[in-house]
Amino acid sequence: MSCALFAAVLVAGQAALPPEFPLPPGAAWAPNPALPPGGRLAVLVGSLQATGPYVARVAFGPGLRVMPHWHPEERLYTVLSGTWAIGLGDRFDETQLTAFPTGAVYRLPAGTRHFHWAREGASVVQITGVGPSATNYVDARDDPRTPPAR
Repeated sequence: MSCALFAAVLVAGQAALPPEFPLPPGAAWAPNPALPPGGRLAVLVGSLQATGPYVARVAFGPGLRVMPHWHPEERLYTVLSGTWAIGLGDRFDETQLTAFPTGAVYRLPAGTRHFHWAREGASVVQITGVGPSATNYVDARDDPRTPPAR
């Protein structure tokens, strides 16, 4: 399956926005328990847990790796700053990553197993979807919400 499921749209000449990209009133950045340290989430519209449309932003700190996972809903991603990389599959494979620059738009069908790596530095991505949403890791040991085995 090609990583270019949707046309990447590049906004020519647009300067990269800082990770602290302004949020609308009432929205705030917060750690996201479904992401490793270095990932933050801000919900702008709706709720990821509720039935209905939502808009959220995710900030990926430099070097952040998100292991293979999937979401039950289709998602549209818009890269607001930096370069955002996604790969498809059940295992993390850096050779399968496709990098999307600021301004790119990417469609991810529901249930698609994928992974991310912010190897080129920090990025901010806006996610639009219809919930409820969830983040389901392919391997439970990769899920930051899972307590470490003793």
